[in-house]
Amino acid sequence: MRSIQIACRLIVFSLLLAACQKVDYDKTVTGEGIESGNFRIQSPTTASTIALNAATPAAPVVIRWTAAKPGVDKPITYKWIAVKKGEDITKYTYELPADNDGKATTLTITQEKLDLYLFSKGVPDNGTVELLWSIQASNGETQVLSQDQFLLTVSRFTDGATPFTLYGPE
Repeated sequence: MRSIQIACRLIVFSLLLAACQKVDYDKTVTGEGIESGNFRIQSPTTASTIALNAATPAAPVVIRWTAAKPGVDKPITYKWIAVKKGEDITKYTYELPADNDGKATTLTITQEKLDLYLFSKGVPDNGTVELLWSIQASNGETQVLSQDQFLLTVSRFTDGATPFTLYGPE
């Protein structure tokens, strides 16, 4: 009887010992994520309209957003992406890199350059395009979109009028 108890204890001990084997996990880095929790568009707000003016071609158009939190090793670059209203934003046809080679959280482009860009994408002279747009953050492996997708109407150059102030009685 005593030998049976000892044998049972040895079996239980052997099972516990076998169950506690060390697992050798693979610690090879296989990718790096981007935290997009606070990655939001700041301006222009949704449903904004930008009317490009031939009289002020050097006037800047500025788009701003908050930064996405990078992973451990890889820096993030940003680009403005857009599609015509009603299309799938993941299949964007319009894209412009952010300032400072994509590293800044702003995109600054002159009205003239934006007009030429829209012309290169097939928007006719004096034409208007309604865009669904967002900002894409990328670290080379992972791409995420801002939490926001805004609508923007852009009118290409028309007959330019110099900005002026009207003085006189109301």
